[in-house]
Amino acid sequence: MTHLRKGEKIAFLVLICTLFWYCREKPAAEKEILKETIVEITNPKVIVDLCASAGVSITDTTDIDPFLRFKMIDNSGVIQDINIDEAARLFKRSKSGKKVSEIPLMEFKEADKTLMMFNSRGYGGPIWVTLILNNNNSQFENVQFEHLAESEGYAAGFTMSSFEDQFTGVEIKAGDTNFGIEQGDKLVLKGSYTVDGISGATQTSMAGIEMMNMGISRVKNYAFPKKVK
Repeated sequence: MTHLRKGEKIAFLVLICTLFWYCREKPAAEKEILKETIVEITNPKVIVDLCASAGVSITDTTDIDPFLRFKMIDNSGVIQDINIDEAARLFKRSKSGKKVSEIPLMEFKEADKTLMMFNSRGYGGPIWVTLILNNNNSQFENVQFEHLAESEGYAAGFTMSSFEDQFTGVEIKAGDTNFGIEQGDKLVLKGSYTVDGISGATQTSMAGIEMMNMGISRVKNYAFPKKVK
């Protein structure tokens, strides 16, 4: 009889220990299963700002996948898909005055438009242009020239709408010198469309025109895939 009581005590102790272990481990296991992985979205500021310049409002936490797609064109004209971080790096570099061998592209999926950026050097420093191409009619809808360390005297007209608007609404053609320039009633460069240069800033005007023509020639496989052999 005494032996039986000891056995019952042992069995009871084993049961208590088992229940204690189960109650202790279960919440931790359930917590692990129910734990959610939260991915925080942080869109680069340069992408947010470029979208704003194109009239598209996003924040640094907007899920951009339904709206935007990013690509680049390398020196050989090859078009590659890239992620948002690589696109941000290329856009920032284009604005920094550093040499950029690739052209970054930001596609607006719903609007069938593409934002692109060309860069070069002006009379006194780096210059670049941000453009929005309408993929349906091969026209630039928006053109914004900018500069870094370029003399204000030379660049004053470079960023004015009177100069920029001459490039919008013009059908861009593959294989042509699209833009020529007239400076002080003198034709400096012949092109399909003649632009009035900036008064007193011939070199800056020419640098802007050459940047546009060179950039267009580099994106021809993207902008005119059916026209380029």
